[in-house]
Amino acid sequence: MTHTPHTCILLVDDNEAGRYALSRLLRREGFDVTEAATGHEALRLAAVAPQPDLIILDVKLPDMSGLTVCHALKQQPATSHLPVLQHSAVYVHERDKVQGLESGADAYLTGPVEPPVLLATIRALLRVRHAEAALREANVTLEQRVAERTTALQREMVERQQMQAALFQREKLAAMGSLLASVAHELNNPLSIILLYTDLLQADADPGPLVEYAAEITQAAARCERLVRQFLTLARQHAPERAVVDLNALLTETMELLAPSLHVDTISVDLCLAAELPRLWADPHQLQQVVVNLITNAQQALRDVVAPRQLRLTTGVDAAQRRMTLEVTDTGLGMSPDVQARIFEPFFTTKPPGIGTGLGLPLCQSIIEDHGGTLRCTSQVGQGTTFWVDLPVGSIPETHSASVDRETVVPPVPSSSILLVDDEPSIITAMTRLLRRDGHTVDTAANGRLALMKLQERTYDVILSDLRMPELDGPGLYRALETHYPQLCQRFIFLTGDTLNPDTQALGAQHGVPHLFKPYTATELRRVIHQVLQAD
Repeated sequence: MTHTPHTCILLVDDNEAGRYALSRLLRREGFDVTEAATGHEALRLAAVAPQPDLIILDVKLPDMSGLTVCHALKQQPATSHLPVLQHSAVYVHERDKVQGLESGADAYLTGPVEPPVLLATIRALLRVRHAEAALREANVTLEQRVAERTTALQREMVERQQMQAALFQREKLAAMGSLLASVAHELNNPLSIILLYTDLLQADADPGPLVEYAAEITQAAARCERLVRQFLTLARQHAPERAVVDLNALLTETMELLAPSLHVDTISVDLCLAAELPRLWADPHQLQQVVVNLITNAQQALRDVVAPRQLRLTTGVDAAQRRMTLEVTDTGLGMSPDVQARIFEPFFTTKPPGIGTGLGLPLCQSIIEDHGGTLRCTSQVGQGTTFWVDLPVGSIPETHSASVDRETVVPPVPSSSILLVDDEPSIITAMTRLLRRDGHTVDTAANGRLALMKLQERTYDVILSDLRMPELDGPGLYRALETHYPQLCQRFIFLTGDTLNPDTQALGAQHGVPHLFKPYTATELRRVIHQVLQAD
């Protein structure tokens, strides 16, 4: 069980027999259950303390529709945060599901529902709620720290204020990075399960709606994975690292990340991306940092004007394919010549204390100049602002001229014996089904100690191991192999969702052990197995 002790569920159903059976199931799983037979009773119980942690709501109720109840819950500030799982054995069509979700439900199940599916859905909704609660608590803590630091800064000299503000920004980034690492680790396991099972579904289902649904699920999961990866990229502190960069793709991914915030400020975005841009040999993380900073500055400038608020990003390349340009243009109030002359000075800012440090644009200029480019600005009061980024295309080393797409077809892998070591039962189940479907023999172990017991009985062609496990973790298992089974070290693959931990990166660099970062697709899993078997 992973839910918090004394997790309370409000069960709303007018069918006494069905409500009794479901209540028994939930109580057997360790949940506290409060029951209601009508919509009015549900609204009353949801609003009084202690509030339920989750509401299971039948659509068909005697006094009002469950859709109406759900809409009312989501409209009230006191209950809008409560996750609602709607279910129905009558309203089972796709239009019913759409109507239920649009009424505010967080999930919609149609009966009859198998208990494992119901319980898994409940736990998933509770995980999301607990993560949101942790984010709210972290935000409150950060806001308190902002208030305390601002009060202290107001009593100090201007230079001291600027230095302390810069320090606070670094601390805030570190706190955000730690929080994102925890959230990402929790999300990456279920995302891996979703991707693996949709691959199984697409492979096993006959042509028809199920294949289309699986494709839609895969796209949604991939979007979640991209968002998690992009947030982690922003929270990291990267040493400069050169790689092949598709500037248009980087801009598209960054705008996907920032789109919700821009939408809140009613800012329309126009992407004018030149076709067939050459690739850059650059640091993608640093370039994304520049783009985010320029867009954020434009967003703040646009808040001071009435609609329409417009932001345009334009890419281009010269005729010789040697210089690439990026223009970020906003329709804000613009800057006076005096302000424009100082925007690249460290610690110069026109923003109120506690809002800006005056370090963003100087850092952007430094990054672009380190890439051999230039960053300049043109602005006129009342006419908006344009930032111009000019970068040399440069030459890409031959070893990096081609990249491998994550879904590139992998050559067939001979049937092999695989030991899968992971303490997450759902991961074990999904991967075992996938690998066995591919013709492999699969044994499993919940931790490193049990894996060593398996190795006393037989050897394996490949060992797939999670990093974090009880009793004996992945690194401990690898060190034991070095001592007792050194021939198996070359067949070892680490699986991990802990993408921000520097120890995770050090393991691969120190031992040359392949890593597969969660969430991963079936193709990526097959590829790394193929690489290990080819190298053996």
